[in-house]
Amino acid sequence: MTSVEHIRTHVLTMIQKNEPDKVDSVDVLMKKWKGKENDLLKTLCEKYKEKYDKMPPVQIKKVYSIGSKLGTGGFAVVRKCKRRSDGVVFALKVINKKNLDKDDLVILESEVNIMRQVEHSNIIKMYDIFDSRSKMCLVLDLMEGGELFDRIIEKGHFSEKDAATSFVQMVDALGYLHAKQIVHRDLKPENLLFATKNNDSAIKLIDFGLAGSTKSGLLKTPCGTPNYVAPEILRRSKYGTQADMWSIGVILYIILCGFPPFYDENDDLSRLYRKIKRAEYDMPSPYWDNISDNAKDLVRKLLQPDPKKRMTAVMTLEHPWCKGGASDKDLGDSMKMNMKRFQYIRKLRRGVRCILAVLRLIEALAKQEK
Repeated sequence: MTSVEHIRTHVLTMIQKNEPDKVDSVDVLMKKWKGKENDLLKTLCEKYKEKYDKMPPVQIKKVYSIGSKLGTGGFAVVRKCKRRSDGVVFALKVINKKNLDKDDLVILESEVNIMRQVEHSNIIKMYDIFDSRSKMCLVLDLMEGGELFDRIIEKGHFSEKDAATSFVQMVDALGYLHAKQIVHRDLKPENLLFATKNNDSAIKLIDFGLAGSTKSGLLKTPCGTPNYVAPEILRRSKYGTQADMWSIGVILYIILCGFPPFYDENDDLSRLYRKIKRAEYDMPSPYWDNISDNAKDLVRKLLQPDPKKRMTAVMTLEHPWCKGGASDKDLGDSMKMNMKRFQYIRKLRRGVRCILAVLRLIEALAKQEK
């Protein structure tokens, strides 16, 4: 399995220097010249009158030693890998392309193209890509610090000030993405991880599988996770970066009280979606009694059903609560108990969904054998 990312980087550098208005064409060119990347490089060197030096593809095992398995998903296995040159350890996401249909391959290509564009301290970084006919390997930051909500539960003292520290990092990452006209579209607790177990570890936004770009106009594909999806998506309206700000508002609400603003006790999605579209939520006593007015104000301005009136990432970072106005008073045991219950139910449902998916696969295979 080989990587041609070093060739792509050289091609990108040449185009940026000579024809900066054509930077967006790099991925199209690399796809068109797939398997003949050096021919593309030679052609561009001749065009821009630069010296051509052949750059052979790089073999994965020459750069990294591949280690133990960290986890398994539907179409991918994640392993540890160590860079031979300096011993730095990464996560290696190995995707089996044989199990992907055409639509899945398009989504994978889009995810990789978006991740190539981003480099921010609070966003997972992709360092390299190794590709073959049957597999694709992504070299990524190793995330060993666990989920945001689990970290909150583990902390003995958790205040609005602690909440603001993590929240500002998340919004800063969104501001960076939105400036690049990228919409994440799947903000939820499991996509917010800490890099290490250290108390001062950075929180990072992961999983760009549903991310989209608004460079060619607003988006219209309905996607997201039910409890966090923005009302404009449910209304089937065209939408942009403000959809992420709704989702981060939902997450902030949960961080402050331990339970979500929108839910239906019977898991009736139609009723849940009606509540979201109307922004039907409250801040019930006693759970919100000790939450500051600044925090409540920020939540209301993010859970605004009209995306034009909703706060942007830039505006959010300027809000008094984010600028040092958050209290250091502990949010209390009831918040932690609510969050423990919320995490337990959420993980239980995730497990049930995995079991159901396996059962459906077994059933489908059994039908094929008949």
